[in-house]
Formats: sequence, structure tokens, C-alpha cells
Amino acid sequence: MGYFIGVPAGSTPYDDLIESPFSPIPAQRRHLTIVYIGDDPRCVMAKDVIKSLIEYRPFSLKYVGIDFLPSKAKPRYMVAVLERSPRLLRIRTHLMMLLEEKGIAPHDRYENYIPHISIAELRVKYSLELYRRMKRVLKLASERRGCFIVNKLVLYEARGQTLRPLAEACLSSR
Repeated sequence: MGYFIGVPAGSTPYDDLIESPFSPIPAQRRHLTIVYIGDDPRCVMAKDVIKSLIEYRPFSLKYVGIDFLPSKAKPRYMVAVLERSPRLLRIRTHLMMLLEEKGIAPHDRYENYIPHISIAELRVKYSLELYRRMKRVLKLASERRGCFIVNKLVLYEARGQTLRPLAEACLSSR
């Protein structure tokens, strides 16, 4: 089980590129993680934190391509990568600061934040055929563009394959 603050996502410009052996991740499980909190039960205090960020206006992020995580050599997920916009990074930094003020230390696993939406999972071993498919998908994805709208923040609880929203705050559209 874990908690994180993110933005719900649905379809992406790359969904039709998902093919076997990748399995699509259902739309209701897709999201952009902004801050991973971890298993800290005090995360309920994060409800106040996200509500304090409603002063931010909605904004869009550009899709910049596809990648495979944790690496191309050992792919487990196909992800739609989003730009590292200054606005997104500012919100992320602000969230982390507010969480720490509440005594909640975020447990982000990766030093280099890569905004992405996981769109497919892989449950087979790496092979030459898989490499060829990945290479073809990367080429096709490089020709696609689109925007992802950030208009609300959600505190999620993750249990296995299930995401449960605990609180949400819509960004101000003043």
C-alpha cells in the first residue's frame, strides 16, 4: 500500500501503439504522479496540503514521446512522457515543502523526476523481437503530439492494482 499525489489521466496520443506483448493499463488506473508519499499513515494530513494549492491555475503539458521503464534493457512499463515544465516542477516542489512542514517526508524513489503516465505493462522477458517492437513504437511515437491538462490534484491510496481517491482539489480557473 502507498499514497501519492497525482493527476488523473485517461487516453494518450500513443494508446493505439500498444500491442502484444504489452497489456494496456485501464484508463481508471492511469495517472501522472507528482509526489510519492509512501506508506506513512499520516498522509491523511496531505488532504489539507492539496487543497492549499487551488490557487494554481490549470495548465497543459506537452506529450514528448514514449519510453520504457525502469529501462529499455529491462522494460516493465510503456510510458507516455510529458515535458518537465517549470509550472509542474514548481507545484511538485511546493507540495514537497508543504508535506515536510506537516511532518510527512515524501519517499520519491528516483532523484530525477520524469513526468509520465504508465500506459501499458509487460510481463515477458526481454528478447530481440521485443527490442524490434519497442524500436518501432519509439519511431511511431516520435511523430505524435498532444497535450495533457492539469486541472486538479488528487491524493490517492494505492493497494495492488487498485487506486482509490481520498481527496481532490480542482485548480482555480479564475
